[in-house]
Amino acid sequence: MVFVSSPYPEADANFVGTDSEHGGYLAAKHLLDLGHRKFVVIGGRFNSEAIIQRFNGYKRALSEYNIPLKKSDVYLGDFSVDSGYNSIKKILMDKHDFTAVLAFDDLLAIGVMNGLKESGLRIPNDISVIGFDNIEAASFKGIDLTTISMDKSRMGKLAVEILLDDLDCKHKLCDTNKIVLDQELIIRKSSGPVRKL
Repeated sequence: MVFVSSPYPEADANFVGTDSEHGGYLAAKHLLDLGHRKFVVIGGRFNSEAIIQRFNGYKRALSEYNIPLKKSDVYLGDFSVDSGYNSIKKILMDKHDFTAVLAFDDLLAIGVMNGLKESGLRIPNDISVIGFDNIEAASFKGIDLTTISMDKSRMGKLAVEILLDDLDCKHKLCDTNKIVLDQELIIRKSSGPVRKL
């Protein structure tokens, strides 16, 4: 058996995943390095280790820049385009002061972008947006989403290799393999320097 993507740190089982905390850190630091100091986080429910780790990375980046974490900056939903769209519409209706959006999923980010454009806001001139997972649509013309990428192909290959190794040592004691891969920041056109007022 091999767990893929979502970590089970307490389980004595094979695991191939990515460093989601570092991914959250990279995303937030990218926005902070661009001068953003007021941004909202739109995530799914905090019921998976990967999402919790992404949030922890975001908090670590804020801490390095001495920016306090505000619960009012965090919005929850589900991982869908509609959820991103509805979340950003609510944020705009609440007149929340922000210059960037960190979405914990690319589908959420695409929904956010749709809502911002519909409201007459320019990306990234008015609001920067960053997502997670680097799905195929993130690179489409007109979306060009800055995102955090994980090498899913490599994860799959490593998982198969571990399973094959397990078959080879079926009748003897095998070591448990825990492999954590790095995540990568992919910069596209949806993120840019904070707007000058």
